[in-house]
Amino acid sequence: MTNSALLWNKSLSPSVLYLTDDDFYDFIKKQLGYHQSRLLEIQKISCTSVFLMTDDICDALELDIDCKELNDLKEELCFKLKDGSFIVRPGIKNSFVCLKTVMMKLTEYKFKEQSKRKNPSTTTRTDLV
Repeated sequence: MTNSALLWNKSLSPSVLYLTDDDFYDFIKKQLGYHQSRLLEIQKISCTSVFLMTDDICDALELDIDCKELNDLKEELCFKLKDGSFIVRPGIKNSFVCLKTVMMKLTEYKFKEQSKRKNPSTTTRTDLV
């Protein structure tokens, strides 16, 4: 398993945690690619918090769903098996896992930073006699 510290990208701004709608999809497109962005858009995963709460973004690709947009994406993001079913390409699935891991680390970092500001360490001063 990949050490999440290796995935940490300090250039990723904490503002990505608050992206919604087109800004969120543009961010995903820039980080992962057009098709991955479309997969989120089709599923109405339109903000970072919903993205982070979704267990497996790629589940819908392996289900037999009657949706033209989703079926078109399957051709790009999956391998078609001999029985006609689809399996998500490992690189696609892992790209979502990797980004989610980085964003969770960023969330933890941001939370710790806010906690430090709310609860600054108190110093006690003792007077010398």
